[in-house]
Amino acid sequence: MEQLATLRAVVFWTVLLFLGLVAPISPISIKGSKLYDENGSQFFVKGVRYVGSSSDPLLDRKKCQVDARLMKSLGVNTIRVFGADSTKKHNDCMDAFAREGIYIWLELAIIPDYWIDRIEPKWTLPMYNNWTSTIDEFSGYDNMLAFTVSTATMDNTTDGSLSAPYVKAATRDIKAFRNARGYRQIPISYNAFDDQPQLSFSGKYLACGDDEDTIEMLGVESYALCENTTMESGLSNIHQSFQHYNIPVIFTTTGCIEDAEGRRDFSDVSAVFNSSFLDIFSGAILYQWSQYGADNWGLVEYSNEAQTGTPSVLSDYSAVSTIFSTFNPIGTAMFSYQPTETAPACPTSNSASAWIVNPSQSLPTIAGLNIKTVTRRTSILSSTIESSTTQTSNTEPASETPSVSSMSSPLSEEAQAGSSLSRGSLIGAIVGSVIGGLVLIAFAAWFFIRKRRAEIPQKSDEGNDSEKTVKTELAGLPVAPRHELPGVRQNGNYHDPASTVSSLPPYDLSRGPHGVGELSPTGISEALSIPVHEMPPCESSPGTRGVEGFAPVVIPEAQSTVHEMPDSNRVSAYIGRAT
Repeated sequence: MEQLATLRAVVFWTVLLFLGLVAPISPISIKGSKLYDENGSQFFVKGVRYVGSSSDPLLDRKKCQVDARLMKSLGVNTIRVFGADSTKKHNDCMDAFAREGIYIWLELAIIPDYWIDRIEPKWTLPMYNNWTSTIDEFSGYDNMLAFTVSTATMDNTTDGSLSAPYVKAATRDIKAFRNARGYRQIPISYNAFDDQPQLSFSGKYLACGDDEDTIEMLGVESYALCENTTMESGLSNIHQSFQHYNIPVIFTTTGCIEDAEGRRDFSDVSAVFNSSFLDIFSGAILYQWSQYGADNWGLVEYSNEAQTGTPSVLSDYSAVSTIFSTFNPIGTAMFSYQPTETAPACPTSNSASAWIVNPSQSLPTIAGLNIKTVTRRTSILSSTIESSTTQTSNTEPASETPSVSSMSSPLSEEAQAGSSLSRGSLIGAIVGSVIGGLVLIAFAAWFFIRKRRAEIPQKSDEGNDSEKTVKTELAGLPVAPRHELPGVRQNGNYHDPASTVSSLPPYDLSRGPHGVGELSPTGISEALSIPVHEMPPCESSPGTRGVEGFAPVVIPEAQSTVHEMPDSNRVSAYIGRAT
């Protein structure tokens, strides 16, 4: 029993250990203009822009762990990152943020060479290869919230509007790649300045037309909210512009500096989370996490330029913590939400508003790019398996740019058949298998213990049987006659010890060292008139077991009489005189 209890305890704590090692986080999906987790609860972004000392802040495991814990205490659930190097490993940082329930919103272009330029826009195969390698690297993480194709490319200038078709073309190809790979539908977004009327034009243009070409989430870089006199009106104008927008809208830059001393009260953040605006807006991201240089935008500050060690918490950290803890909107449950919003009509060209995009013009294409050759991935282990970190798509080579095949090794057709699994699903499957194995081991051990316990009495019975066999075999040997005690009722007759000599044979003392003859103990007591001592009667009950080696005696159900025994001291004295 003690062994079984110990085994149960070991299994219990082992299961808890594995559950603790794996931090499950629910992937976020889109329904209509809202975000939802797997439980059907509406998700609201409470984020910060995560800018580090390097171009890829998701490479330093220790820093990510420290920052993630502080962010969780702050109430942050999302970070916005301005790019990552897809040739490096990001397991540690992604897992560190996932453990704290924090999602990543990632820009696809990490260096200017791969940005969509506002003045001379282009969409090329090297850009496509770079972006899709990032998609490959990060799509396996359940805490990937969104990918951004471009930020603030379209401004209130004629040149700015000319970049719109290239942003839409990039959106088309990245979505096609994601779908061909079989990845989770991680939203593709564009982040726009809040300048009107450009915000309204760009938002409508990128969401109109064929579903294959449209963005799935819109970020708003908000600077018009930074004055108290215009904050409510500015927020109301943005709210009105997207009143019937069919995709989620999130503020990707908020947190205004109110005065020359750099103090902030974050009233713009409080306004975004006001219940009257949450029917359209799905949260906000603050600028920014750490203090860097001479600016006063940080919530924490590191003591060195490399941003290592543990940062100091600044006063703005406490202010934001109060806001995030105060606003906990519930939103609309997925099962009760039926989207009624439809895609907007594409805006027409309007030179007076510096929007000169023809909505019917064809989108740019990449020479030699054939999305149909992109292969499907059955499992997404780019973050954990060395051989799969460089796997991207297969495309036809273009003469003026490196081909995709020269930059990556394609998956085999056999390995790519079937459906894809997210990294979280794979971890869940592994943990489930381990727990299942532990349960089977526990059951096997329990069954073995029960079997062993059942065998012990059986062996005991077998031992008794062997003893009986031995006794039976001894039946042929000479056995001394059974001796009966005096004063016991036998066969209905009572034997009086005073008149009946014990059936025990007399002690043959003639052969003893003292040579006192052949007197029995009773005879000695009578010869010397030695007083006897009385013993209490013994309870006797019927039984079938006799003394080992003798035939069993059946004792009637009667009490024995008092047995008189001679005084041993007087007997000893007599024997002494006789010698």
